[in-house]
Amino acid sequence: MFPKRSPVFYFRLDFLVLPLIGALLAFVLLDPVSLKSSIFAGLSWSGTLIALLKKSNNKILEN
Repeated sequence: MFPKRSPVFYFRLDFLVLPLIGALLAFVLLDPVSLKSSIFAGLSWSGTLIALLKKSNNKILEN
């Protein structure tokens, strides 16, 4: 995706981008009514996305 970047760069990029995607998905799909439910919905979606991609991230770090 980005030329001459190490696998660690992509791991860190995932670490920053996935919570943002999780928060957006939670906001759009769950339509939370309060700030508290919005925060927890975003965290749960982020955790789900990170867990799904963890296997591929572990392979990147091993190389």
